[in-house]
Amino acid sequence: MNQGIFALGIIIFVVVFIFFGLPKMMEESEG
Repeated sequence: MNQGIFALGIIIFVVVFIFFGLPKMMEESEG
């Protein structure tokens, strides 16, 4: 089991989640 690939996938998933989720949260906070 390659933990390096697994960890990299987790990191990418988190980065993408923040990248797409943060703008929506900011819009709701402002509006």
